[in-house]
Amino acid sequence: MPTERFYHLSEGKKALIREAAVKEFCRVPIEKASINKIVQNADISRGSFYTYFEDKDDLLRYVFEDFFRQVEEYCINSLKESRGDFWGMMQKLAKYILDVCREKKMVLLAQTAPGHDIMLKLMDDGGQNGQARQKKMCWVSSLYPHVDRSRLRVKDSEDFQNLFALCIFNLMAVIGDVYQRKTEEAEAMRQFAVRQEYIRYGAEKTS
Repeated sequence: MPTERFYHLSEGKKALIREAAVKEFCRVPIEKASINKIVQNADISRGSFYTYFEDKDDLLRYVFEDFFRQVEEYCINSLKESRGDFWGMMQKLAKYILDVCREKKMVLLAQTAPGHDIMLKLMDDGGQNGQARQKKMCWVSSLYPHVDRSRLRVKDSEDFQNLFALCIFNLMAVIGDVYQRKTEEAEAMRQFAVRQEYIRYGAEKTS
């Protein structure tokens, strides 16, 4: 994790470091990424870098965690604007994620081994439960108070996390469709909506 000194930097300086990191991590494989190029593009010294981060992996982890912070803010704002419409928020989130992946090349980072591991750690509860799970999924829990729960069959925050996890797997499938299987984005979003309907209403016919 970044040091306190990093968090005391201005938002503009933190943004420069993030952008320099994404640029370098997308240029070459993570193990070949140059800290010298990162600090040069961010206009900081190499010594300053090591007062902010332990190493490249620490910086990469921060890039993903900041990405998820932005996702959290986007979800909360969407829920507030729609009076808690969870399904509408998920539809908007899928498009938002695709746009971010395209504009910031986050998908290139996610496809690397370290990036993939970090994505899984941040997005998946890893089968944990109780206090450990709550801590790991706290950003998902922050959405819960903003959701119109009268529309959902969830009893508590843990139930909501399970529902959200299913939707995230669907969202990750969209990213795979577009960036690995080269499916047209419109078709990938159509398939996303179909899968989302199964999650929302179930697949079994009722009499």
